[in-house]
Amino acid sequence: MTQDYAKRLAAASPLAAAAFQLGQVVSAVDHARAIAAAGPAVHRFDDTTTAYNASQCYDEIKDGDVLVVAGERAIAVLMGAYPVALTILNGQFHNGLEESARTIREGRYAASVDVAEETAAGLGLALDPTHAARPDDGPDVHRFDSTAEAYAAATREEVADGDVLVVEPERVVAFVVNVLPVALTEVHGSLYPYAAMGKPSREYSDGLYIRSVDLAETVAAELGFPLAGPAATEAATGDPDQPTPIEIPRMLVEPGDILHAFGARLTVVDTGIHINPAATEAYWWAEVEGVTENDSRRTYRSRWTIGMPVATAAWDVVTVDRVLSAPTA
Repeated sequence: MTQDYAKRLAAASPLAAAAFQLGQVVSAVDHARAIAAAGPAVHRFDDTTTAYNASQCYDEIKDGDVLVVAGERAIAVLMGAYPVALTILNGQFHNGLEESARTIREGRYAASVDVAEETAAGLGLALDPTHAARPDDGPDVHRFDSTAEAYAAATREEVADGDVLVVEPERVVAFVVNVLPVALTEVHGSLYPYAAMGKPSREYSDGLYIRSVDLAETVAAELGFPLAGPAATEAATGDPDQPTPIEIPRMLVEPGDILHAFGARLTVVDTGIHINPAATEAYWWAEVEGVTENDSRRTYRSRWTIGMPVATAAWDVVTVDRVLSAPTA
């Protein structure tokens, strides 16, 4: 029976009309089941603004579908009417979920998160740990023939933030801070020395790298390489209550430091890395403000932001005043 004949029959008979409507309902249900069986669809866009707008306008983007913007390192799932980012970077997507997206609405979006995670892995991205299928199993260990090779791998982001680097020929063990390899051993070769951190390694970034330091120290002990130890920071540690001037790579500047720049002293309020999708380049930034009114007059009276490519910030050495913790044994 053709569709046109069925419509003409339905128009001539109430019973046929009811049967025709029932057939349409069954067809719609079958179509919905087919879509559900196929799993969430993946939609790719050039920017998060376009992706967000498309999720609001196009019927083919369904609840639970995955939106991917590789250029902004952002991946989201459409939850009801809102695209919610599952990556740390969110662009124009919503973010801030306080629980795993896998458990929201009794697991309604678990399959979507699986698709998002698989897609992210294919792009070399990772989901926010809140939504990851498995808990982070810690830093990886990478071995190199020279510290120059290890340094290049870190600055080219061939190893991850927090990973451990081992160079047995030079008796060096280090870990990666952002994209900077910092040695924990007495010998550091072409890597940054332990003293460059300006504080005990377990205290850096509020303890963010404790697991990395634990693993690096274990590897060094197994290889019999002497650690730099807390004595490496003693020369830089003065009165524990007073800021001490130290020279460090710009990438190691952290909130609370007083940065010497532009002929002024600037309090560092916050720091971070921004991915510019248009330039496909990562930028380091710091939000700062003058320490005194005179410092503000030399720069800007309100808070402002310093920025530069990560490739430059990785080697640019600056002077900061930092309150240094007394080294512990």
